[in-house]
Amino acid sequence: MLQVLRSKIPYFLNFHYDKKTNRNDRILTCGAGKTGIIYRCSAEDVRNLAFVELYFDKAEKDWYESFKGIERELVATIHKDLCFRKRRIGVYFKPDEDYEQTFEKIAEVFQKMIDGFSLYILGGKELGIPHSEKDYEEHTKKKFVQFPIKLPEQPFPTEDSYRIQMEELSELLLTK
Repeated sequence: MLQVLRSKIPYFLNFHYDKKTNRNDRILTCGAGKTGIIYRCSAEDVRNLAFVELYFDKAEKDWYESFKGIERELVATIHKDLCFRKRRIGVYFKPDEDYEQTFEKIAEVFQKMIDGFSLYILGGKELGIPHSEKDYEEHTKKKFVQFPIKLPEQPFPTEDSYRIQMEELSELLLTK
């Protein structure tokens, strides 16, 4: 499965590192670019399901809730069967008889998930911001209040001014 993922999604560098296997389950785990958020996939797990999911640690529940807030948009762009439950966002399906076909389906879903979620996780898009230009401007006006602040000018001390100040202080101390 890892070979198929490497060939189908060559730009996701986490697939190019060796992965450890676990005897207790058949789940491939990869980091999603932020601590506490990981991608998991399997061609067949203990429930006899193939899946690709994004898993959130308890500390990252806010991220999960934010993604849940744009569920319709994610379902439209990633997969019609995208599920949200128990801090997991994923696509679950019955594996094909041929593992190669299952690997291809997993790679297709994985690619859409990486492309869809990475924009938010890695900072390209902010969650909750409308994407049309007009809506973006209105959202920005609501979020940020801008008003001019008058501050008194304070010159920055230079090396020469500091030296002069120290000389004056030493003269004062020596004359006393």
